[in-house]
Amino acid sequence: MFRLIGNLFRLIILGLAFYGGYTLYNQFKHEYFVAKLRRTLKYQVKKTLKNFNHRATNHKVSQYFSRGTQKTKKYNSRVSSSYRTSQIPSFSQSDSGISSIRRKVCSVALTYVNTPYVHGGTGYRGLDCSGLVYAVYKRVLNVKLPRTVDGLYDIATKVTNPLPGDLVFFKIKHFRVDHVGIYLGSGKMIHASSHKGVCVVSLKEKYYRTYFYGFGRLIIGE
Repeated sequence: MFRLIGNLFRLIILGLAFYGGYTLYNQFKHEYFVAKLRRTLKYQVKKTLKNFNHRATNHKVSQYFSRGTQKTKKYNSRVSSSYRTSQIPSFSQSDSGISSIRRKVCSVALTYVNTPYVHGGTGYRGLDCSGLVYAVYKRVLNVKLPRTVDGLYDIATKVTNPLPGDLVFFKIKHFRVDHVGIYLGSGKMIHASSHKGVCVVSLKEKYYRTYFYGFGRLIIGE
């Protein structure tokens, strides 16, 4: 009897040790992945900055980045390019470096306006909220981000003073973050709504103020 209890106790100890080791391994693996992706983002930002002259005027930067904005797609041709251009945040002439990447993020994101909501989608035929972030940052920085909202939240640097191109996180239905958008500046964001598709909304609306959780930054290097 005592031997049986002793063996059972040993099995419990071994099980707890195995579970603890497995948990620590997964935690280490996750932290390694997050750190690696943050380094990749930082490298891609520096690489993108080298693609144009830091001394370019704001007019030249606007011309360079307007190409993605003015390119109409048959899936969202109902939205005029003038509307998209008017939504892009403006920067001073001295902000031709990191701010130009932010401007690019916003201009590319706005080309998806009116794209229908499709769970798991990442293209003009349809996408979801994290798919929009994935598609935009893939085009601008050529980096593959996590395809889940909580994955994006894990790698983002948390900030309280958002800049255009930063991410906006929400807790709506779950105990963890479950919705994300891209901040455009002036209290506006673009996101993929499950009811309206990709659209621009104000963060001052009661619905978004209620479920707002925080801001996150992926464009590292300021």
